[in-house]
Amino acid sequence: MSTEQKKQKNPITPFAVCVSVIFIVIAWIIGFATSDIKISPAGFWELHKTFPVLWLLYLIPLAIYILTREIIKTFSEDIETLTSKLNVRRKRGDATAQFAQEIGSGNYEAEFSAAEDDILGKSLLVMRDNLLENSKKEAEQLWISKGKDVVSEILRMHNNMEALFKNGLPS
Repeated sequence: MSTEQKKQKNPITPFAVCVSVIFIVIAWIIGFATSDIKISPAGFWELHKTFPVLWLLYLIPLAIYILTREIIKTFSEDIETLTSKLNVRRKRGDATAQFAQEIGSGNYEAEFSAAEDDILGKSLLVMRDNLLENSKKEAEQLWISKGKDVVSEILRMHNNMEALFKNGLPS
């Protein structure tokens, strides 16, 4: 549990204790109303002798306090676990988005490692590899095309092949 969560008091637990205390007061009222016992300190003692179950009712606020505290603690731990998992996924999503931006700007050498269950990340890696391969093929095709253009230009400049062979290529 984070420090901030520990500092915050949970309003549910005091509310539950107050409700159970009200339940005890109602039990006293019912006890006094259904018997001929007068309301006084001695009357409270007599009420407890007549109705010993009242002693057990005093454990209800404590039980409710402990129960609600444990339930809230469990939910808080679950929330903390889910929050940390969400933060990890957000960081992975941000890294994936950054990698996609790098690929989009033409940086096919950008580093990225996809998690085992990261379908988008793995797809981006495949896309990057395909784009890199296509880029290399385009560069080769451009080099071949430029080479053809140079050879064609030389042949056009020298219609006579024998003179070309005797004199060599122009510098």
